[in-house]
Amino acid sequence: MRLSPLILLAVAACASGGTGNAALDEMPPGITGGADVKYYDIQGSTAQQLVAEMRRLGPQGGRYFGEAQSPLRWSWRAKNNGVDCTLNAVSVRMRSDLTLPRWTAPKDAAPTLVAQWKDFIGSLETHEVGHKEIAARGAKDILH
Repeated sequence: MRLSPLILLAVAACASGGTGNAALDEMPPGITGGADVKYYDIQGSTAQQLVAEMRRLGPQGGRYFGEAQSPLRWSWRAKNNGVDCTLNAVSVRMRSDLTLPRWTAPKDAAPTLVAQWKDFIGSLETHEVGHKEIAARGAKDILH
């Protein structure tokens, strides 16, 4: 079975893996927080059906197949010594929420489709984790 052009475009534009990605919970030193993954279940036995399901059920009304949100919160105390002000007790917290599709292959699914899905979901997860890592770099900049 040939991979749908839409899936090829998604793989080229996005990237990701499975739930065992250690990069999800990695934070720069001094940054607190973590990550959660929320899945939306899709069904189908062809690439075209899987793409249609992701377009129907994906984040932001199917505009995307996956999504990462990583809001940052920070706080500090200022100390005035009469000459200048210094910041201390700076803290930065980041919580990442990733949304990804989850497909359980039917028993009659073509082995090539299963392999293509594994490649696609691995690439999509990597891509979404990349968004989280961009936010983590920002958190580190705030901390410094």
